[in-house]
Amino acid sequence: DLYYEGHGVEQDYTKALEWYLKAAEAGNVNGMKAAADRYYDGKGVEPDYVKAFEWYMKAAEAGDSFAMDMVGYMYENGLGMEQDYAKALEWYLRAAEAGEADAMFRIGSMYENGRGTEPDAAKALEWYLKAAEAGDVNGMKNAAGMYYNGKGVEQDYTKALEWYLKAAETKTDDHTLYLIGFMYDNGQGTEQDYAAALEWYLKAAEAGNEGIVMRIAEMYYYALGAEQDYVKALEWYRKAAEAGDSHAAYMLGFMYDNGQGTEQDYAAALEWYTKAAEAGESGAMYSIGFMHEYGRGVDADMETAKQWYQKAADAGNESAAEKLAELSE
Repeated sequence: DLYYEGHGVEQDYTKALEWYLKAAEAGNVNGMKAAADRYYDGKGVEPDYVKAFEWYMKAAEAGDSFAMDMVGYMYENGLGMEQDYAKALEWYLRAAEAGEADAMFRIGSMYENGRGTEPDAAKALEWYLKAAEAGDVNGMKNAAGMYYNGKGVEQDYTKALEWYLKAAETKTDDHTLYLIGFMYDNGQGTEQDYAAALEWYLKAAEAGNEGIVMRIAEMYYYALGAEQDYVKALEWYRKAAEAGDSHAAYMLGFMYDNGQGTEQDYAAALEWYTKAAEAGESGAMYSIGFMHEYGRGVDADMETAKQWYQKAADAGNESAAEKLAELSE
């Protein structure tokens, strides 16, 4: 470990493996696992799943639960040997009996997906719960998902939320944070609570969830869970638009057009409306037509306005269709 961690000596994975192998060959179980790990992750040596499997198996046969779990994992994924779901399940069960929480989770996955056994959602949930109660965050998330979707059990949003919250407390995960926010947002398993939803959505965004950015913008814009804040709404709509959300681009145009959260800026409005229109936003097409009709940021040009109204109408915008009918009278 001194060579591996670089404690008191220069870090040297190759020398670390050399000493791990000496320990392993002398019958030291931790040495066997460490050697297997190095062959598995390729630190100090070229990755070699066959040798990794060999040392995990020796450690497993010596009674190590983590090694048993890894033997199961390698059988499940065909790493170092032929894929064999039945043997994977056998080793996961041994590891679980020895208290390995990850193995409990993986048994649940095997039952859920019918690997090495017939699919059995109820048994899958049973094992996910065992894993969850043993502190495994994946078990918590999967148990939550089973309760949420009513898979292997009657749908129960309250229990789903309970397990998602426990998972979030155990390890930060942007998708779990998002799901908690979604459940508060929609009153699933709890009273609808926009403030709590926004809090969790912000945590999810901070953890890297890009899919929730648009909803955060909407909540600030429409005063859901927070005071109406056009400046923050503009900031979050910009993030969503830059990530490719066409409706966010339209909303940026609208806010620049109307001076919400920023100085009124017709040029910026037209720029964002155009990006949104190019992505198929009919409301943006209508707004571009309106700007050309009334000369907002551009010279007034009724023909160009009509062209944009027509594009919007063709895209299903009823206001544009009404506008064209009005102009043709």
